[in-house]
Amino acid sequence: MSATPAMDPSISSPMPNETPKGAAGVDDAKARFLKRVESRVKSGKYKNSKNLGNKKLVVTLRRALKCYNRMEYADAIKLALEAIDIDSESLQAHQILAISLEGKGELNKAISVYQRAIELDPTDPDSILNLGLLAWKMNLYDVAEKFFRIFLTMKPESPSAIINLAGTLRDQGKADDAVELLQAELFKHPENHELWNSLGSVVMEQGKYEEAVTFYEETLRLAPDYARAHHNMGYTVHHLGRVQDAFDCYNKALDLMGVSPDRAETLHGRSLAMLELGSLEEGLREWEVRNDLSFRTAMHFLVDAPYWIDQDVRGKKLLVMGEQGIGDEIAFANAIPDLIKHVGPEGQVFIAVDKRLVELLQRSFPEAIVGTYGNLNHNGRMVRLAPWMKEHDGCDYYVTMGSTLPHFRKTVEDFPADREFMVPDASKVAHFREELEKLGPGPYVGLCWRSMRTGGNRAKYYSPIEQWGPVMRNKNVTFVNLQYGDCQADIDEAQERYGIKIHQLDLDLKDDLDTNAALCQALDLTIAAPTAAAAISGSVGTETWFVTIGRVWPMLGTDHFPWYAHSRVFFPEEFANWPEAMGAAGEALSEFVGKA
Repeated sequence: MSATPAMDPSISSPMPNETPKGAAGVDDAKARFLKRVESRVKSGKYKNSKNLGNKKLVVTLRRALKCYNRMEYADAIKLALEAIDIDSESLQAHQILAISLEGKGELNKAISVYQRAIELDPTDPDSILNLGLLAWKMNLYDVAEKFFRIFLTMKPESPSAIINLAGTLRDQGKADDAVELLQAELFKHPENHELWNSLGSVVMEQGKYEEAVTFYEETLRLAPDYARAHHNMGYTVHHLGRVQDAFDCYNKALDLMGVSPDRAETLHGRSLAMLELGSLEEGLREWEVRNDLSFRTAMHFLVDAPYWIDQDVRGKKLLVMGEQGIGDEIAFANAIPDLIKHVGPEGQVFIAVDKRLVELLQRSFPEAIVGTYGNLNHNGRMVRLAPWMKEHDGCDYYVTMGSTLPHFRKTVEDFPADREFMVPDASKVAHFREELEKLGPGPYVGLCWRSMRTGGNRAKYYSPIEQWGPVMRNKNVTFVNLQYGDCQADIDEAQERYGIKIHQLDLDLKDDLDTNAALCQALDLTIAAPTAAAAISGSVGTETWFVTIGRVWPMLGTDHFPWYAHSRVFFPEEFANWPEAMGAAGEALSEFVGKA
């Protein structure tokens, strides 16, 4: 996987409905669909049925629906298949089978069944809508848009058609088109709370937080018990730095939604609020929901061993699987030394990480055995495995890397204040110190201003290069590039705009992370957005200053990133007020130079 921001500062997601990605897809289309199916089943009015009034078919479909509503998807699938055996052309049986397969995560199979349902009745809009929603869930945005537009021709007066179409437009980077579509529909249906909620979610992803709050307030005025709007309000005010308010909104949403696939998303948002409020033990425990397969971005780990929760692993073989992105894997490695001590000399820790980190981690944790993982995509979900473990006869237990934290980091004080935990190659560090001296006098300051991944809604988390003036105008510093990826245009702009040169040394910053770590340790200071570059710098003990959009959860309720020995965070009190954050960082750099 490509490098991602260290400890991604984004905060959960707007509440999805049928799609895990859809900020705009928050209508109750599937709930209404289920009611229609249930009504048809109860009345015995089946389309395309050879067995009108067949009592066995009625009973079987009712039982299947009950299982689906209890989220007992395997039983619902079994019963739906039994119904199809009774009547191979029952539209409702195929629809129930499709949504049950979808609920169980068998998305590819669900697509085939939806297609069969459409063959049975091409005029039925529900199958068209659900197939579009499933395509959206699988990130097939253009396919989803196609089906939503077909649905719109079939149901031109249906707000749900507009809501879901707007969501796919937003996810294709056409947020303005989505807003225009929703506003036109609101003119016709001003009392539709789902439309207001969807509009709030779209503008939220544009970074218009206050506008989003206004739209969610209108949503809740019209529908005070609408759980998704409470979640979305929490998500938005969390971005605005009102963390306690966000926590309260998430609680309200959880109270209202009951048993629902949406719970995982809200629990995830609440866990990050807890962490940001400094409640580490409780927050980390709830953050485990990220591994629940009902959570929209949960990864499936294909390991033939039980998951380590609280079993005694002394003397056991324990596999630690990397998760999230490069920066996260580096940060979570903070607890690896404790884990190695925990299994004891008779035990063995194995670590599976991104291949670019293997050499660095193996040197840093010589008692462990480090390898890489492989990734597959199955049913729209990432599957991660470590086939090299067969050479070691497997393991007794496995755990995701972030899940080591609840065992060893129950309070901020549990983070070692003076320990660098990554060990770069000493000869490379010496080489870079010589290379830096050739550039001119120090201090030598590394810069990284954005992630490589700034598409969609991620760009708002990073200060644009034109905001870095207070830092880059300092003439008494030798700046060194740590920005990976294609950044020459930014470097040229910085030189033209600020009259400074950002020196580029001869190394692959993106893929050669072991050498990157050596360069970071040779520097005097790193100033960076919360990216993998900042994580590497912090992990090797270099003083590292993070510039963030506001208070972010990896600060764990402090004024720094406790994960690293020497860190500082510059963030604005008003969310995304970059001039404030960069101004403070520039003043601090002047002070740093004065003391150097």
